[in-house]
Amino acid sequence: MSNEESKGSDAQRYFLEHIAPALAQIAKDCEAKGMSIVALVEYEPTKGGLTAVGAPNRSSSFDLVMTAARSGGSVDGLMFAVMERARKHGHNSLILQQLGIPAIPAAPAAAAEGAVH
Repeated sequence: MSNEESKGSDAQRYFLEHIAPALAQIAKDCEAKGMSIVALVEYEPTKGGLTAVGAPNRSSSFDLVMTAARSGGSVDGLMFAVMERARKHGHNSLILQQLGIPAIPAAPAAAAEGAVH
């Protein structure tokens, strides 16, 4: 094992033994108080852990940060997730409008079927 691999293993061990449990407790405390948190720890390049709890009333800014953290550095993954959220919840983005995504989401099919005519 090279010296670099050993450092990585030590960093991973430290993360798993100290950082991850502390973040899990913080996330639990935030959830109990109705708060949102996202924490991305990278203990080696491209390796790490994500702790996230989103309160029901969280902002779209929080969702964007959480989506970016979950994308794993993939711009395509991030953009597809952003577009999917915009289709579902709406948006106020000029770029998404240029991509043909409506600013106001369409009514769900089930709601349209139950409408009185």
